[in-house]
Amino acid sequence: MVINQDTERSQHISARIAGLMYLLVLAGAVFGNFFVRSKLIVSGQATETANSIIAHEQLFRIGIVSELASFAGILVLAMALYVLLKPVNKNLALFGLLSWLGEAVILAVIVFMTFSVLRLLSGGDYLNVFQAEQLHALSLLHLAVFYDAYDIGLIFFSLGSTVFSYLLFRAKYVPRVLAAWGVFASLATIFGVFAMILVPGSISLLGTASTMPIFLYELMIGLWLLLVGVNTAAASKRITRM
Repeated sequence: MVINQDTERSQHISARIAGLMYLLVLAGAVFGNFFVRSKLIVSGQATETANSIIAHEQLFRIGIVSELASFAGILVLAMALYVLLKPVNKNLALFGLLSWLGEAVILAVIVFMTFSVLRLLSGGDYLNVFQAEQLHALSLLHLAVFYDAYDIGLIFFSLGSTVFSYLLFRAKYVPRVLAAWGVFASLATIFGVFAMILVPGSISLLGTASTMPIFLYELMIGLWLLLVGVNTAAASKRITRM
């Protein structure tokens, strides 16, 4: 398939959009993890966590909004990368798009778990049948389920990221070393998630080790696509589809 000027123009626009969305989604994830959940959730302490959320309810709600915005951003990002990489291999680009669509759906659904935490801690009359300690324990349980489901979403994310990074590597739209790092970082995230499921006691160590590479990749590829764009001239004039 010969890439015409209209296709190249769409690719360049999509690359800039993808770069911006990479950075916005990353910023939302950092805010939700380090400025909301890490400050409000006390590991293994139901009552302390409940009191913290009640005392900082507005921050908790801002975190929910930030997460929903990030999940919407994932859809825009996935579509932009699909348009950019469709000429390289339409089937693989579609697989990446569907993988990230699955991630966004999973993450959007589990946000309801955080809404249920607010319900449990609302102090409504219909909750009087429960003791305070029970409500606190249920709230922490809902948050724990949120984290478990988040890990499942990461698997779909990593699959899509592996495919998109591979296509960037194959097309030479960005420096190949950067795309290769993306493939490695994405696969490392998959390994980390499965390892944390199999060996729960290693969550802290493996979580940091497996997510840091993908954090650096998303930051670098986001900046590159936004500020530099893609070098479509480096790609072959005829790109076959699988």
